[in-house]
Amino acid sequence: MIVGNYGVSFGLKGIFLIFLSVIFVFFLTFFSLKMELWSLILISIGGWINLIDRIRFGYVRDYWWFGSVYNNIADWIIAIGVGLFLIKVLWKKK
Repeated sequence: MIVGNYGVSFGLKGIFLIFLSVIFVFFLTFFSLKMELWSLILISIGGWINLIDRIRFGYVRDYWWFGSVYNNIADWIIAIGVGLFLIKVLWKKK
């Protein structure tokens, strides 16, 4: 079952959301490739997938029910990237 996710964090919607998403994804992609951080590269890939969905369909397509939310492969890629980033940051502090 596909569920259309029209909103995102902070209740942002519409063309303003797409504009902010494009700026964020370009910024993140530039720095992740420059710094060669795989965690940020994964977050960028997930962001691109969701951004393409939002531009093409007007919403992000979610496929799987997990706990109390629907999600998609991009959400999992982003979550893995965030997890790797946190592990790297916490590992450096020791």
